Amino acid sequence: GIKVVAESQPYDGFLTKVYEAVSSGTGPDIIFDYASSAAQYVPEGLIVDQSKYMESDYQSRVSEGVYAESVGFEGGGLYAVAVQSTGPIFFYNKTMFDKLGLAAPKTWDEVETVAKAIYAEYDIPGFAFDSLTDGMQTLLLQAGGEYVDLENKVVKFNTPEFIASVEWFAKGVKEGYFGLAPTTGNYFSNDMSARQLASYVGSTAGLPYLNLGDDELAAAPMPLTAGGTNWVPAWNRSALVFTSDEETEKAAVKFVEYFTNPENAARWAESLSAFSPYTDSQELESYKEFVAGNIAL
Repeated sequence: GIKVVAESQPYDGFLTKVYEAVSSGTGPDIIFDYASSAAQYVPEGLIVDQSKYMESDYQSRVSEGVYAESVGFEGGGLYAVAVQSTGPIFFYNKTMFDKLGLAAPKTWDEVETVAKAIYAEYDIPGFAFDSLTDGMQTLLLQAGGEYVDLENKVVKFNTPEFIASVEWFAKGVKEGYFGLAPTTGNYFSNDMSARQLASYVGSTAGLPYLNLGDDELAAAPMPLTAGGTNWVPAWNRSALVFTSDEETEKAAVKFVEYFTNPENAARWAESLSAFSPYTDSQELESYKEFVAGNIAL
């Protein structure tokens, strides 16, 4: 008895438009986005604590880390119910690498060496971050850095070590062997497919958009800082339900539960080249076969 209408929206300015609409009472009932987006609605009471209506045991179906993110808000409500999990992967043109006798780099120093060799041979950037924000965050946290000191209300990321990391990347951009922004589309998967880039760190979800023609595509784990911490981000998208009337809120949460049952959660993950955050989805044979056949996952 519940009708759900899915409306596709332009991504440009999407979150700002949603916030304005929700604030005025004309917004959608559900969106899929990050827990960080949910946080801005909590103080104003514009988002639903889904545990009020949820019949299934969400906590038992996800990992400790996913659950902590789902309830990591002021007051501890379940404001973000995970629907998929992706993360950064090192994608590279294996044909180009093999021609120069290069292997997938395991450290950032090796990334620089590889990128320089590619640039010298092909006159294209050898490496780029699809998300520069996440790339810089990775360099910061792999080196043991921190964001802020909450108690004293001061930033902690402006250390000599992190500044050196930023300058390291900037130097590569200026000299041409690191890419700063895509030149043939919105993401570096376009540049890779056009042979205008030899490697980049981007989401597992980018795999279906990579088509290197006769060249071979390969994937490897995110490079690490030598002697640093083995840290990479996880990008968990979640279902956020906005406040309305009780009947609509209950219906929205019921749909979220239906959408995230084992079979549907697995199908959604497969359609997006993502992991399902649900342990019962992960036990399905069809899901196991999907992951085994996906070079990024």
